[in-house]
Amino acid sequence: MQCEAMREYALSLCILKKNILMQNFSSDTIGEAFFVKKMFLDPNKWYKNIIVTNECHVDRARRIYEVVLGRGCHTHFESVTTSLDSNKEIPEREKSSKERFERDYGAIEPGDSHAFESALYQKHDIYSKIPESLRPKVYSDFFISL
Repeated sequence: MQCEAMREYALSLCILKKNILMQNFSSDTIGEAFFVKKMFLDPNKWYKNIIVTNECHVDRARRIYEVVLGRGCHTHFESVTTSLDSNKEIPEREKSSKERFERDYGAIEPGDSHAFESALYQKHDIYSKIPESLRPKVYSDFFISL
């Protein structure tokens, strides 16, 4: 998993394990942004965060985090070069994914968590399949596993 690889990298830089938070069950950047906000940023009243992602993904990630987190949160993006950057199919996939994001979520007021959560569970290919009765369980299971 990506978050585990990043955790190992952070540990190799001598970041203390207790200072590393992982959200390891989202299936994509959209879910990642939402769950990071719901589980870490909002409860702790954190308004700054850093996203590290590959070069070809940074534009779409920036737009997703802008809509999900809103203007009150400052997100710094660090892009890194990876083998994905040389894959000729990735830019077209990123463009298509960004267009789909704009279609489904682009009209939501940035930072409107309620509207975003509602859209996520109605429109997203994966999260829409989670029964409403299990959604709180997803969060509580996550917090227990920390």
